[in-house]
Amino acid sequence: MKRTALAGLLAMASIAAVAHEVPGWRIGGAASFTDFQGDDSITPSLGQGFIDDNSVGLKVYAQYQFNDWFGLEGAYHDLGTFKDLSLNSAAPGDLKLKFDGFSIDGLLYLPVPGEEIRPYVKVGYFNFDDELSLNGAVTSSASETGLTAGAGVMVPLTDRFGIRADADWFDTDVGDLWSLNLGLEYFFGGRQQAAPVVAAAATPPPAPPPPPPPPPPPPPPAPEDSDGDGVADSADQCPDTPAGERVGAQGCPCDVSRQVEFAFDSAELTDAGKATLDEVVETLDRLKFVEGSVTGHTDNVGDPGYNQRLSERRAQAVAAYLEARGIAAGRLVASGRGAADPVADNATAEGRAANRRVVLRRTDCEAAP
Repeated sequence: MKRTALAGLLAMASIAAVAHEVPGWRIGGAASFTDFQGDDSITPSLGQGFIDDNSVGLKVYAQYQFNDWFGLEGAYHDLGTFKDLSLNSAAPGDLKLKFDGFSIDGLLYLPVPGEEIRPYVKVGYFNFDDELSLNGAVTSSASETGLTAGAGVMVPLTDRFGIRADADWFDTDVGDLWSLNLGLEYFFGGRQQAAPVVAAAATPPPAPPPPPPPPPPPPPPAPEDSDGDGVADSADQCPDTPAGERVGAQGCPCDVSRQVEFAFDSAELTDAGKATLDEVVETLDRLKFVEGSVTGHTDNVGDPGYNQRLSERRAQAVAAYLEARGIAAGRLVASGRGAADPVADNATAEGRAANRRVVLRRTDCEAAP
């Protein structure tokens, strides 16, 4: 029970600052209403029995306030005389128990925003003399120390006086001792710090208006684009692109293809085919950024599997010719489509001749914005 009471008092504590409190001494006195709840068995030095009685007493104290939230207090307590002792057969008569002594406590003040009231909790130690008398004669006395705790509130009346009400609990060797106290407190030097007087600052003259901002610079002239393809002449590597052509970032046409035709059932390049590829080499040498596909085709005469392999040999023949003339292999991707993509009617000799071909197309192009 004793430890539970102490824990309940300490659980109320929190640290916070309250403005204007001045460090200094305080003194006070209070009338006390006390209650003693004795243990089931008082120590043998004091006799046997059980006490549960009330009394009156007094309390005087001196306190030093260190800052807004903490103070240290020393107090003298006369806690009165307790009787109504339930006696056993070994000690008949009128037994009384008296307590008085000193305590020292640390006080923790709690904030109440916007109010002068100052609630607090406290904890400390006491040293009491307890005296047992039987029929008016002292039978034994003892001195003891123990833990004390409490809580209360101080209400200022003026800058130097305040009313204080609190409750103290003492963990004695023979029981729980409670004291309810109501009294007057005096503040040496005043309780609150005077607010500093601050002279009003002279009003400065208004600042002059800022100058108007300078006008924005004219926009830069648009870059020259002679062929109107959307790529400035300074970056255009194909300056004479016909109007309406889709071009890449370098100003060169995207939709470009070349076609080389082959004899029936042959992957050998003709003279006309070589002449076409020589023009392609010249373009690729000039435009190093261009990459492309090399796709072989056949007519529909013969076995489809054979035609697929023939179209691949035709594409590889074109790629090999270009690589032999200095075009990097990584710029070209060769593949075959067999007879899958005719461009003319395979029912005629002219149509079949047109379908025996390799087509070169540009694949790296992203149109310029």
